[in-house]
Amino acid sequence: MILVGLQIANLQLVARCPENCPMTLLSGPAEASAKSDTWLGVVRVNLLCATAVCLFALGSIYLSRQPGSIASIWLANGVAAAVLLMRPAREWKWLILSAAVGNLTANLLYGDPLLVSSSFLPGNAVDILLCAALIRYFNIERDWSSHPRRFLRFLAVGVCVPPILGASIGALTIQSHGFGSFQSVWADWYIGDVIGFLLVLPAALASLQCAAKTRFQCNNLVKTILVTIGTVGITCLILNWIAYPFILVAFTLIGVSIFFRLPTVAISTSVTAIVITQFDTWIGLSGNVNSPSHRTDVLIATVAVCLGPLMFATMRESQILAESRLDEAFKKLRENFRGSPAMLQICSEQGVLQKVSDQWLKTLNVSREDVIGTKFEDFLDPQSRTRYNQYNSKPVNASGSRGTVDLTIVAHDGLEIQVEYSATTQWHPETGIATQHGFLRNVTQERLLAANVEAEIEWLTATLESVSEAVILLSSDGHIRFLNPTAEELLGVSFVECMGMQFISIASLEASKNPTHPPDWRTLTTSTGVQKMVRFKESIINAQGGDTRGRVVVLSDIDDVAVVLSEQYQLARTDKLTGVSNRLGFQDSVREACRQACPFSLVSIDLDGFKRVNDVFGHDAGDYVLSTVAERISRGIRGVDTVARLGGDEFVVLLSGVGTRGQSEKIVQYLASHVSHDLEIHGEPSGVTLSFGISIFMQDASDLDELLKLADEALYVAKRAGKNCYRFASDLPAAA
Repeated sequence: MILVGLQIANLQLVARCPENCPMTLLSGPAEASAKSDTWLGVVRVNLLCATAVCLFALGSIYLSRQPGSIASIWLANGVAAAVLLMRPAREWKWLILSAAVGNLTANLLYGDPLLVSSSFLPGNAVDILLCAALIRYFNIERDWSSHPRRFLRFLAVGVCVPPILGASIGALTIQSHGFGSFQSVWADWYIGDVIGFLLVLPAALASLQCAAKTRFQCNNLVKTILVTIGTVGITCLILNWIAYPFILVAFTLIGVSIFFRLPTVAISTSVTAIVITQFDTWIGLSGNVNSPSHRTDVLIATVAVCLGPLMFATMRESQILAESRLDEAFKKLRENFRGSPAMLQICSEQGVLQKVSDQWLKTLNVSREDVIGTKFEDFLDPQSRTRYNQYNSKPVNASGSRGTVDLTIVAHDGLEIQVEYSATTQWHPETGIATQHGFLRNVTQERLLAANVEAEIEWLTATLESVSEAVILLSSDGHIRFLNPTAEELLGVSFVECMGMQFISIASLEASKNPTHPPDWRTLTTSTGVQKMVRFKESIINAQGGDTRGRVVVLSDIDDVAVVLSEQYQLARTDKLTGVSNRLGFQDSVREACRQACPFSLVSIDLDGFKRVNDVFGHDAGDYVLSTVAERISRGIRGVDTVARLGGDEFVVLLSGVGTRGQSEKIVQYLASHVSHDLEIHGEPSGVTLSFGISIFMQDASDLDELLKLADEALYVAKRAGKNCYRFASDLPAAA
């Protein structure tokens, strides 16, 4: 008992200064391993173990040798096993050695010979190690009292099995030294071990569990000192007055268990010890104290008497733990109710407020004293009171709910708060009294925001309907979400008809194939087949995460602009007098032919005698000749060919696809014989003939300017050769 008191003091010091202790009772094997690496901590633990085993062994030896003792109630092994369970497995070999030193010291101090004292060491070592190893292996060192089945496993594994092997080894060792028979020693050893384990292990492990649960809440140092002094005093009194002092263990456990709030374990253990004492006294009076049957009866009685109270203690402890958890759950529920970010309330059946959350009070800016005991409808405006009473008159569904209703709460400062109210009715299972648990969702800002959004939508819709461009709002997958009136007119459909439809099902947009058009011009084709040229603009609507939510498409009708631009384009590339291409148009045609890399020939044409026409017949006649020649050349070539007037009486023809001398020669011969034939002015022959110069792409040159230059040089050669003929650039001296 003295050691128990000192241990309580040690626990108090740990609770006040846990950093000074190498290992606390709250530490598991892994935590203890991390906290006991220093050699000083290991030495301290081993010294404590050796001291505890020595003191309990002295007490057990003293009790076993008193008159009327039933057996050696060996408490030291239970103490040593409890110490092992508090430490990591790697320290067990040193703790076993320390327990052996304490055991040997106790026997020597009591006057036993060294040979007799050492005979007990192997059996005790195996007993201690096997008990701790089995409890650790089956993981029953903690929460062993949570269920009767785990407690029975604890009794079988930790209390009954280890003494079998320990008693066998101890009896063999003692018999080999000639100190007693195997049966007698084994029975005394086994009974003493079982009783010792029963008296020490449950209390030790229960105290360990309680310390872990309470986290050393009982840390009053003055109380600790008083308990220690009282324990020492009671120990001295019991040793002098009680005839069977081994029941001292029961009083020790009473003190420890009450101190650690486990009275049921203490009561059951003390009752067990008292019953065993009375049984032993009754057997002792009959003179059968040392008979084997007496020892067996005592063992059975011990187990039978301990089993019932300890199982009751286990269930009571579980009940206490459950009640504690239930109280904690109710406490958290109350805290969660009051601290909830939502507006919560509980009303009686008459609508009187019984409980409200802090958010309820904060929203209405009132105190709890001003609210509790008043009716909820007192905070509502007249219209909301009517709706609230109608809501309460509705029948409840299976879950006790009536749905939701919109209410307006008027605070004391006149502020109106829009809420969405829903409640469930619950009945007390015993009294049958109904209470209404209400949930109020503040929708004031939500309604205000919705009204602002609706107003903004109206402004936006009016703005979009007034713009001249077609505005189309599409979803991310191309469905139509909005069309303004201009878009309806452009697409030829109404928004009501096409809402939710795919845009491609009512119209298509294709890039313009005209190279002169800007890149944002598109050809719009409606579902009715109407085609228009539009300017296309698009904006992507992205969500916060980067995903596309939709698109805004703006279309401008530029069909008239495209027609005018096309006409201007043609005029800019057409000779006004003759109607054929001018130099700019001819250059575009040649560049396109070069880009396509197809064979072609250039024919440079000059009118022979044209100056005489202007001098004799006038410039009007000259214009007539130029127009007639251009017309006849156009009729004499193919549709894929191009004729252009470069200026004055100079013409040039692009023969597309003509890449050989023979092909171009046939066309030139045809033009020479038909263009100037029967060309008259006022009934008189004009005297105009044509001279030709021909260059072939890739044969003579691959550059436009070089091809024109070679064709002109060939033309001049033809003129010097007598006119009204043709020459090829390949025939020029420079080309040769």
